[in-house]
Amino acid sequence: TDLQALAGSYYDLAKGAAFDYQALWDAHAATIAAEVARARELFTTSAHGSYEMVEGLVAGLPSLVEYDVWLDAGPTGAEDPTNARQWTLTLPDGTSLENPGNIFHTLLEPVLWNTDTKQFGGLRIDTDGDGTVAIPDGLPDANLLAGLTRALVDASEQLRTAVDAWQPTLADAFTALVVMLPTADGYFADWAASPFVLGDASTQTDFVANSRLLDVLGIYGGLQLTWRMVGGEVAAVNAGLANQIQIEMDSLVGFVQDLYDHEQAGTRYTPEQADQFGTEV
Repeated sequence: TDLQALAGSYYDLAKGAAFDYQALWDAHAATIAAEVARARELFTTSAHGSYEMVEGLVAGLPSLVEYDVWLDAGPTGAEDPTNARQWTLTLPDGTSLENPGNIFHTLLEPVLWNTDTKQFGGLRIDTDGDGTVAIPDGLPDANLLAGLTRALVDASEQLRTAVDAWQPTLADAFTALVVMLPTADGYFADWAASPFVLGDASTQTDFVANSRLLDVLGIYGGLQLTWRMVGGEVAAVNAGLANQIQIEMDSLVGFVQDLYDHEQAGTRYTPEQADQFGTEV
């Protein structure tokens, strides 16, 4: 809802400038720079960052997985008509986009970070004043941003309602663990193609806000909590097995955490290393 409020304020400014983004920047540069920076911060922490903590359960349960497709992982209808979520994104100007993909990465991230202005509009301009125009410099399309943040609030509220109605079972918990722990290999493939590995050579329009390693850690954090809730059931039957699972899960999380810590400290891994790490995970 904070993102939606920022998008609404930005939309009003853009409308006042007749959606002339150069004129908008000339008239409100300081305000826009602050609002866009805050919107990106909210995306990485409160919105997408928080979702990753629950994704292990949402994406791992048949009764909730449709929300992961909608929010975080689904393809567009053009890319994959069978597996895309069937939904309509309606924008303030009345434009309707059918089956446009997932909200976080296909849509909202490229709009906020200006990685695909040909598709998503807006303006590429040197907004940080360093003399170059590079990602994430630019002004997002106000019409699209307003519609997307409204859709994000709607999807989040529907997910909350579904979670409140969910009656957890042991089978659910173990299903989520078994389904989601192996999925990290795909995240490492995303990471290998991202600017966090390839730098300026990357052509990726998504997964630029945070390193994919951080997303893996978020998912694993949620799954560790799940295991703590059900591990006693295993220990009651086979204490040795429960201990082995705990040791290996701690090792798994520690391995990814070490990679992320080194990356944050300045280590730039190669795509080949990233692929190998995914295989090891």
